[in-house]
Amino acid sequence: MKLIFIIMILALVSCDLVTTRDAEAPELIGSKFSVATTPAILFQNLSFAFEEKILENYSACFIDQAFLKRDFEFIPSSNSESQYPVLRDWNFDAEKQYFNNLINTSSKSNSLSLKLSNLIATPQGDSAVYQYDYKISLTANESALPNEFSGTALFKILLDSRNQWVIVEIQDIKKDNIPSWSDLRGRLY
Repeated sequence: MKLIFIIMILALVSCDLVTTRDAEAPELIGSKFSVATTPAILFQNLSFAFEEKILENYSACFIDQAFLKRDFEFIPSSNSESQYPVLRDWNFDAEKQYFNNLINTSSKSNSLSLKLSNLIATPQGDSAVYQYDYKISLTANESALPNEFSGTALFKILLDSRNQWVIVEIQDIKKDNIPSWSDLRGRLY
């Protein structure tokens, strides 16, 4: 009899053990990434991907063939293609590999940034061409790598089927004798 009484008391006390609780919100790792509903957000995400060194956020700035049936294209600066032949057949896999290598070349404690300035925008409905002067600054683990790369980039962007702006093409234009983004890609692929 005592055993039945103890079991009943335990059952009453432990009723809360089988009830469901509200789901917790997922933990964010401090990423500044936002859905690119405007071109401005897209380029902000691109800069944040450098700053935060997050490959997935960098990749999300580019075309995803599940949502837009096009290939990514990179057009290197004039002299870089002859210096780095790998740039001739550049594709999105090469772009991700280069950025991953860039992250690994710049240790967690070292800074990495992409600054975009002097915007010239040519919107065309669900597509646009954005021209920016860029400056990539990094502190690399490898001393032979310059700390700055700069030039002008022409970004062709489109709206995909999710209504998100994505980069489908980048054309790099070298300025003077300063290492360009093409040089950085060629060195880090």
